[in-house]
Amino acid sequence: MRLLDKFPLLLVLVTLSCGRSGGPDENDIESVALDLPATAAAFVPTLDGPLRPISASPSGTLLQLQPAQAIAITFSRPMAPVGEAPAPPTGQITFEPAVAGALRWEGTQTLVFQPTHPLPLNTAFTATLAAGLVALDGERMSEPFVWTFETPRPQLLTSNPTAYQRFVNPSAGLFLTFNQAINATGNARFLSLRRQSDDAPVPVDFRMAGDSTAVLTPTAPLEKGVDYYVSIDAGLPGAEGNLGSPRAEQLHFSTFPELAFVKATQQDENYDEITTNLDPAQGVTLHFTTEVRFGDVRRALDIQPALALPAGVESRDDFVATEHRLPVTWAPETRYTVRLDSLRDVHGQLLVRGEHRFLAKAYVPSARIPEGLLVIEADEQPFLPMHVTNVDAVTYGLERLTQDQIIPSLPSFDNWNYYETEGTNARPAVAATKSRPVTVTRNQPAVLPFDLSEALVGG
Repeated sequence: MRLLDKFPLLLVLVTLSCGRSGGPDENDIESVALDLPATAAAFVPTLDGPLRPISASPSGTLLQLQPAQAIAITFSRPMAPVGEAPAPPTGQITFEPAVAGALRWEGTQTLVFQPTHPLPLNTAFTATLAAGLVALDGERMSEPFVWTFETPRPQLLTSNPTAYQRFVNPSAGLFLTFNQAINATGNARFLSLRRQSDDAPVPVDFRMAGDSTAVLTPTAPLEKGVDYYVSIDAGLPGAEGNLGSPRAEQLHFSTFPELAFVKATQQDENYDEITTNLDPAQGVTLHFTTEVRFGDVRRALDIQPALALPAGVESRDDFVATEHRLPVTWAPETRYTVRLDSLRDVHGQLLVRGEHRFLAKAYVPSARIPEGLLVIEADEQPFLPMHVTNVDAVTYGLERLTQDQIIPSLPSFDNWNYYETEGTNARPAVAATKSRPVTVTRNQPAVLPFDLSEALVGG
C-alpha cells in the first residue's frame, strides 16, 4: 500500500517537470532495482490451526450454472509450489452422483475439479475430499471434507401473460417459460388454471412449445372481465435431475371485459372526480372498460351541441389507453351529450352506442388586477387592467403613501423578495373597505380599467 500511495505524487512531479523550458540534461533520472535481495524470506500466507479447507464452491443452492462450471477448494496453507505444480492425486475428490472430470492446482492453495461435461441441472450433489493431502510444509490433512450443493431447480422465467397483466384475451393460450428443460410427460399435474373468486379449476389442454415452455389452453374461452391465476405446484420435475421446483408459484392475470363507455369526468381543485357541473374552461376525460385507440374514439365521437376538437389533435390517433382526454372548451351553462357510435377496441369488440350527459356550469366569479410592485409613469393614465368574470361589484383598498411610508410598505407588496419584518415597523396591507360596481355580460370574461385617480394628489 505504501507504493500505491506514492503514485499520485510521482505523476504530479512528472507533469510539472514537463512544463520547464530547460533541456533534457536538467532532469536527473535514477534507476532503482526492484528485485528482492536473495536473502529476503518469501511471504507464505497461512492460517493458524491444522491443515484444512477454508472454502469450497459451489455450495448450497445455485441460481445459475455456468456451462463450464468448475468445483474448487481453497486450503489454509500452500499445497503446491509456484510454477509447474505436480498433478493432484487421482480420485482425490469424488461426487455422488458421479461426475467425470480432471483435477488441477490453481495457484498454490486452490484445488480445482473441472467436469468433463456440464453438470446436470436440478440435481443435488455430495462432494467428498479424501484425507491424505500433504501441504508444502509437510502437514497432512487427516480427515475427509464433505460438502453439498444443488444445481438450479426448475423455476418460472417468463410468461405470457405476465404477472398481473390486464386485458388478456380469453381465448389465448397461456405460455410458461422455465429456466431449463422440463419433463413434458409429468408436468400436467403440477400446472393448473383457476378462477380467483372461488378458486374453481378451469379445464385446459396441456402441450409443450420447445423443451422449456409449457402452454395451457382453456378448452373453452374464459369469462370476460374475470381474474384468474395459474398455479405452479412445488416439485415440478425438470428434464434433468430429480429435485423439482423449490416452491409453489402463482401467475395472476385478468381477461378483458366487454367494451363500454363508462363516464366522462373532470377533476376539481381537490383532485376529486366529478361527472356533472363541469368547469367550462377544462376538457373532459372519457373512460372505457378496455383499451381503445384515440383515433377510433375521435372518429366515433359526436358532441351535441356541436363542438369541434382543436386542430392537431389527430396527432394522438395511435395512442392506446382506457382513458382519453378531449381538450375542448365548453359553453357555460349548457347541457352537453357526448356520444360514441360504432367504436371498436383494440381487441375487436364493438360498442354500438354509448353516451354521457353533463352540464357545463357558469364561469366562477372572479376579479383580479396586477399584484406586487408596479410603476405607472406620471404622464400615463392612472389605470390598471382589471380582469372580471360574472361579478357585479368589487371591494378594494386604496391609499396614497408619503415618501417616508414607501420603504416600510415594501414587505406587504413586494412578493419577489424576502424581508425580515419581525421587530420592525412594517406597514400592514391596505384593508379592502371600498366598493365599485362592475357591469359585464354574464359568462363573458372582460378586461376593464381600474381607475387609481382617487388616491393621487389632486385626484
